[in-house]
Amino acid sequence: MLTPALLAERLGAMGMPIPSRIEPVGGFWRHAMWRVEFEPGAGQPDLLLRQPRVEWLTDTLAHEAAALAALSAHPDHGLPVVQEYRLLDAQLLSRQAVLCTLLPGGPGERLMGSPAGPDTARCVGSVLWSLSGVELPGFGMAVLDGSFVPRQRTWAKEWIWRVRQFAGVARARGTDLGPLSQELRERIEIHRGDLELTRSFTLVHGDLQPGNLLFDSPEVLDSGTPAGAALHLTGVIDWECAVAGDPLVDWALPMLVSTSTLTQVIRGYGIDAARAVLALPGAVERIEAYWLTHILERLAFAGSELFEGQPTLRGLAVEQARILAEQALDHDNCVRRRFELALSGEFAGPCLAFRRPSLARGMTRRAVERLRFDAPRRVEEGREWVLAVSAILRAARSESQETADALLKEAESRLANIEPLSIRRFGRPIPNRGSWRAALIGRISESSGRPTRSVPSLLIAVALDAISSLDGAVSDDVLRGLEDWVEGHLAVAPSPEPDEWADPYLTRMAALDPGGLPDPF
Repeated sequence: MLTPALLAERLGAMGMPIPSRIEPVGGFWRHAMWRVEFEPGAGQPDLLLRQPRVEWLTDTLAHEAAALAALSAHPDHGLPVVQEYRLLDAQLLSRQAVLCTLLPGGPGERLMGSPAGPDTARCVGSVLWSLSGVELPGFGMAVLDGSFVPRQRTWAKEWIWRVRQFAGVARARGTDLGPLSQELRERIEIHRGDLELTRSFTLVHGDLQPGNLLFDSPEVLDSGTPAGAALHLTGVIDWECAVAGDPLVDWALPMLVSTSTLTQVIRGYGIDAARAVLALPGAVERIEAYWLTHILERLAFAGSELFEGQPTLRGLAVEQARILAEQALDHDNCVRRRFELALSGEFAGPCLAFRRPSLARGMTRRAVERLRFDAPRRVEEGREWVLAVSAILRAARSESQETADALLKEAESRLANIEPLSIRRFGRPIPNRGSWRAALIGRISESSGRPTRSVPSLLIAVALDAISSLDGAVSDDVLRGLEDWVEGHLAVAPSPEPDEWADPYLTRMAALDPGGLPDPF
């Protein structure tokens, strides 16, 4: 484990002055950070040390270094970025890290709900405009020797490669959305011809949003500066997703916000310039492709190590991506319409992915994802799962907040009783979900001699109800996991559960004819 004492020792071995103080900087999820301070006479400005907590699909620090190098070759960009950036060998601190200069200010995401929110959004637009001037000779989403290089021969092939990478990772990690993920991919593939129309390439930030802009203002610093002070952009940070590519890529994230906020982004960029962007051949279609790819990236990221041991957060991340996917595929929410509303001053709300799903929805996703793990060794655990999920579903449908809170508390307690075993990677796709459902129900139908009040029967009934509440947007691994759970419980020759075990909800589920069970597909 990296400690301040060990860090001071390693920095000294690099020939740097001994730090006078090293303290952790909290509040950052993806990175561990330390503020490294030196004595005033040491001739060394204070630095920030950043180290990714987990490895991602690319060498993120190498991408950031390449982006800063590209900016240094265009000194007229006008963006406040770190001037000193030093990659540290992975052997020095057990994992690659970076030392960079400290930038003042606080993240702009804290401003979005304040009177300074419109100014913050305009700053996003102005940064977008500045980046459009950082022209590069070609595209590239890999880094070699400090520069961006391509993997494929054309930009369209390069982007489709990335789409397939995200989709494949999400599928392998069990965080894809089944047919909904496939629909996202197909929609992106439709725009391949539009991607081929890309003729110029610039530096793309890749995650341009208020949280990656720093401001020296009273709202973010809580410094007591008089209200009404001018908003001052002090830093553009987190270039770890940067690539050399289509400048329209950075228009994907602004599609998530309300059209009133998008209006401010457009004003920061320049209204006439934004209209010119929309007039480019295939521009709207390209932005849509980048927007849909962002959703696939979210799903892939939900399967990363950052979510290991945090089933609630993982469930919320997947559920937010599902909501966003359904909205993005809705014609009435398309890119062109959002731009037109923003340019006309009409209002449309933000994509619901920016609104935290209800606790019940998040817990439903968490419980359903539990099916991807090894089947419980004891029938009692399967029973606990059934009771937990039935409580969650009743809470989601309850008109009484008091009743809902009590049910969710009960569900949380029951889920905690299920031993978290090792995760399964089934790897067997389900070509036809309707046929799969019919075959699974056939395993516990009356004709098979299985009691419909047994745990396997109720597992199927309650799981299908839960998956229906998620619009069927679950990975094939979840369905294979349910299949595995049912088979495991059938192996112990289930008997009917006593009447007092099942609440009215479960009694109703058990009384259903197998053909009348929920059909999420």
